[in-house]
Amino acid sequence: MISDSGKTSLIPHLISILKGNEIQEVKSEIPVLYMQYDGEEDVLQSSEPNQTSQYITVLSIKTPLYKYDQMCGPIGTRSMTKILKDWEANDNIIGVVLDIDCPGGQVSGLAEFADFIYNYSKPIVSYSDGLVASGGLYVAGPTDYCIINQYADFVGSLGTMLTYVDLEGILIKDGAVIKDIYATNSSRKNEENRLMKDEGNPSLYLKNIIDPAREQFVADMNKFRPGMDPEVFDGAVYKPSEAVDKKLFDQLGTIKDAFDKVIELSNSKKSNNSNSNTNTMQTKQ
Repeated sequence: MISDSGKTSLIPHLISILKGNEIQEVKSEIPVLYMQYDGEEDVLQSSEPNQTSQYITVLSIKTPLYKYDQMCGPIGTRSMTKILKDWEANDNIIGVVLDIDCPGGQVSGLAEFADFIYNYSKPIVSYSDGLVASGGLYVAGPTDYCIINQYADFVGSLGTMLTYVDLEGILIKDGAVIKDIYATNSSRKNEENRLMKDEGNPSLYLKNIIDPAREQFVADMNKFRPGMDPEVFDGAVYKPSEAVDKKLFDQLGTIKDAFDKVIELSNSKKSNNSNSNTNTMQTKQ
């Protein structure tokens, strides 16, 4: 679930690996900001949160998406889930902004992460002033509210794809002899790859892997954001204003608007809880 530009950006890493270059491990850093909010109009960035103030936390998602943390630095959706769970349990945090500039990413783990965001108990708002494509929409879509900057790059490329890379030619050139030997009753093992390799036919990849992933993606997005223009599922890309018109995002705005929306949703939730408690007390009386 990645845009073509996102896929292309990863190719230099593949070439570097194939050339035998050393891979440098990068320590993953949690891309987090704490925005202090004490009932005033503005929120202020705070690097050292205390135990008495209230905060809106910002989780920046600025790389392709992976299920697990990568050696090259980006944290995976599993780690993001843990971070969000910790914030969910922290009474000093009133809500979350997901600051997204993402071309999409690995299918594995994305549906699970999106479902977690959809059921998050605190206000969670997505914002972007960059790119939100394919799997990036899988993360933005289930939030309570979606805001896109009018000068953002583009939104869309909603769909699934698979890049088939046959590296055997490189190995054969270096003298390798490659033979695949399958057990007698394993006739369907790797059938997608075998059909593609032997006949250049991607039909099983489409039937068994790519199309089912897209169907899940489409079903989830329709659940997260009902009323979207069905045209968006063709995989086209849109300018920010077009993305709002097609219901991919709720409004044009800035990250301050995202903070304000979290505060609004938090206050609304507190008011609803207060009314619910009052009604319960009246019922008991």
